[in-house]
Amino acid sequence: MYEQQHRPQDNNIEFWRKFVTEFFAPIAKKKWCVSMYGSGRQTTGVFPQDVWHCEICNRKPGRGFEATVEVLPRLFKIKYESGTLEELLYVDMPREYQNSSGQIILDYAKAIQESIFDQLRVVRDGQLRIVFSPDLKICSWEFCARRHEELIPRRLLIPQISQLGLAAQKYQVATQNASSNLFVASARQLGKALEVPLVNDLGYTKRYVRCLQISEVVNSMKDLIDYSRETGIGPMGLI
Repeated sequence: MYEQQHRPQDNNIEFWRKFVTEFFAPIAKKKWCVSMYGSGRQTTGVFPQDVWHCEICNRKPGRGFEATVEVLPRLFKIKYESGTLEELLYVDMPREYQNSSGQIILDYAKAIQESIFDQLRVVRDGQLRIVFSPDLKICSWEFCARRHEELIPRRLLIPQISQLGLAAQKYQVATQNASSNLFVASARQLGKALEVPLVNDLGYTKRYVRCLQISEVVNSMKDLIDYSRETGIGPMGLI
């Protein structure tokens, strides 16, 4: 998180490539699970894969998405290009253990991830599991979200509410057309302030989701791409 907060001003891709190389193993994956979201959230069709399994919640059918290490630099770059100013992570004490491969696993039963935008804060509540290699590089980063909230800063709402209150007072004193128009205009401004066009129903920006969807397509074709590279044979014959 410290490195992300001190990213260069131009948010260049080379910084993120070095960042991923330094902190992630060559086989690393990041996974986000939204299986525990209720039916009120539009999870269907956002990340369209036939089979999804989360080892944290074990919900069936499951819903989620993942990104391989090759995609992570671009994903980090797009995240901060899409309006994210800062990302915070709050965790409790983890349960630490090792698997048979010698990897170190940290399970956080309570984790809160907060994405800060200029006009919005998205707060996700869930569980986190991080798997480290013996040389302490991230092999797997899994966040299973129970829910999220979209919070609008008070500094944006207070002026709108004050203006609406002033318009209401004027409307009570005199029901002239100008006062009525002011009241309606103030109500509309407050309505616009309460709208959150930055993120979708899962709390992610459109560009971020689009990058993840492209990543899903590439991942589904990875075996075919590797086979073509190794054999020199493509879908239409010899390459």
